[in-house]
Amino acid sequence: MIARGRTRSPTLAVWARLELSVVLSMVLAFVLSARPLLEVSTMGLPAALAMTAKVFAAFMLGELVGMPLTAWFREARSWRLIRPLVAAMGLGCAIAGIVVSSPGTRAACYGIAGVGAEVVATWILDEPARSPLLRRRTELLVLAATCAVVLVSGTGLLLVAAGPLSGVWALALCGAGQAAVVLITVVYTLYPPPPSAFPLA
Repeated sequence: MIARGRTRSPTLAVWARLELSVVLSMVLAFVLSARPLLEVSTMGLPAALAMTAKVFAAFMLGELVGMPLTAWFREARSWRLIRPLVAAMGLGCAIAGIVVSSPGTRAACYGIAGVGAEVVATWILDEPARSPLLRRRTELLVLAATCAVVLVSGTGLLLVAAGPLSGVWALALCGAGQAAVVLITVVYTLYPPPPSAFPLA
């Protein structure tokens, strides 16, 4: 019983880290994507949808760019110093992107926020993500379910807080795109390429 409890404890810790990284990534992407839709009354639905598509694409591109950069930085000795700096920069840009009204500035801020989000997700996952205790196929299914729960819950809370919202279907598309990025990130972390794939590291 004691041995079984000891095995279960690190397993739950690994799963908890994965779930936490996914929830944070989904919530951040949802909040950033929902922001332009709250401006429908001032800019009109077509412009709000165009803004949502642009800024979400910038955020997702930042995440995808952040994956190989994070893998590269993890090989550097200064990784422990780099990750809090990039995370703080990403958080600052996320807040700035919510506040500013310029489409170009908001897209640039969201792109940097995407890089920061990827660094934070990798920071949370860390080495335990490669633990043999993880049932990887099962975890991918659980992660997909987690993404769906966050998306549905966030949409429901937004509708309750803001009332009927035009273009809410765009959030579903953004959520699906973010879920795909999250799963790709997790697979990339669980099955990292060999160090030789990063000749500059």
